[in-house]
Amino acid sequence: MEKIRIGPFDYTYREEKDLSNEEGEELYGEIRYKENIISMLEGLPPPRRAHTLMHEIVHGMLSNMAREDLNSDEPFVDALALNVVQFMRDNPDITMKILSDINTQ
Repeated sequence: MEKIRIGPFDYTYREEKDLSNEEGEELYGEIRYKENIISMLEGLPPPRRAHTLMHEIVHGMLSNMAREDLNSDEPFVDALALNVVQFMRDNPDITMKILSDINTQ
């Protein structure tokens, strides 16, 4: 299983055939802070999977920042995740430069 580090926490990444909340509504993704797990619905198309994974990562970052006000604001989390993924897709050279720069320390 893959690991995703968000701040000081390592989350296990996994895909599940069925993913739903307590009300039985289907979810594309979910982060579980106590278990350090990020679950994704199996079979999502790559663009949806990328956006959903970034959405859950943003939740993890906001949790680390103790910003429950923003973390519980799903439209905010979704918009930020969408914009980050869009930036990475539209600017692959800059995305790679950023990764290169932070990995040379």
